[in-house]
Amino acid sequence: MKDIRFHHIFSFLAAGGIVLAAFNFNSNSQPFRPIEEFVLFASDKIHLAEDVQSLRGNIGSNKEIKIGEHTQITGDLFSDKIHLAGEVVINGSVFAKRLKLAQNAKILGVSSTEITFPVAQIPEIPPFLPGGQDIKIQPNQETTLYPGSFRDLEIGENSKITFQPGIYNLRSFTAKENAKLILESITTFNIAEDIKFSENTSLFSKNNQISPDQILFQTPTKKSINFGKNSSLVFRLIAPNSKVRIAENSLIRGNIWASEIFIAERAVLRDTAWFSIPSDPEDIIQVGIVRFFVNIVNVNFTSGATAEDAERIAQLLDAKIVGFEPTTNLYSFQIPTRTKEELDAAIAKIKALN
Repeated sequence: MKDIRFHHIFSFLAAGGIVLAAFNFNSNSQPFRPIEEFVLFASDKIHLAEDVQSLRGNIGSNKEIKIGEHTQITGDLFSDKIHLAGEVVINGSVFAKRLKLAQNAKILGVSSTEITFPVAQIPEIPPFLPGGQDIKIQPNQETTLYPGSFRDLEIGENSKITFQPGIYNLRSFTAKENAKLILESITTFNIAEDIKFSENTSLFSKNNQISPDQILFQTPTKKSINFGKNSSLVFRLIAPNSKVRIAENSLIRGNIWASEIFIAERAVLRDTAWFSIPSDPEDIIQVGIVRFFVNIVNVNFTSGATAEDAERIAQLLDAKIVGFEPTTNLYSFQIPTRTKEELDAAIAKIKALN
């Protein structure tokens, strides 16, 4: 692989701790917020399981928000009722009529009951008409699809599909295990009834040049929408009548606006393309005078490399992508290494791809 600048492969130095800055609330601003401010918004309720990380963007609900243990939120919370479990850290402010706070939960901004409802308004889904033709991509296939109106779209496991930009009107959209869905440019999926993505599904833009709000999934369905574990999704999902469930260890870049939202354990959320998951200080080791994270490798790809190239590196290292900076096309990988020797061996694997 020639998409890596090898002099930019390095382990992440522990130059300092994580700085959390509280957001200040302007007393002149209105509690009602534009929907675009929210990485997650539900007209009914939101439940985040333990160890979830939301790295930027507000979270809001007109009724209830429950945050599980050890979850970290960078952004403000808005709801009628909010429950924060133990070891939760809110790097922002909380606006709720009723707040239940575990003794060791922390709110780094202000806590206020000054809130009006509805907190935000989910956009209505414009009318559309699916077609009558089914598209079924067999497993292990690689192909390109073009905009149009279809009935049921099914992507087989281990397939790689490139979507040309435009509008796709569908009755259902199913992606099987390990499917890779690549967006060339601005794309909208209007889906009438069913959305189901299995585990290890990836949805991303080809050159990281389009923002998540330009990859639009919208549906009027009242059926539940499920995304499998270890999913990596870049999109804006608008589902005002649905319950949306994101399974464990998933990475979401963009927005989800729905009736109900459940985010399972160890998921990571961010409302923009850039993201970085804070590393655990317990993973720091010291060799001589140098301290560094023993399980983090940063790879600076060339400008022509895509998210798919980063996914291949992740598979090679049995790693998880935990950081991305689009300006320099730099990815951070969390790898299962516990010693300097194991870390050096992982870096050697990447260099050997040339």
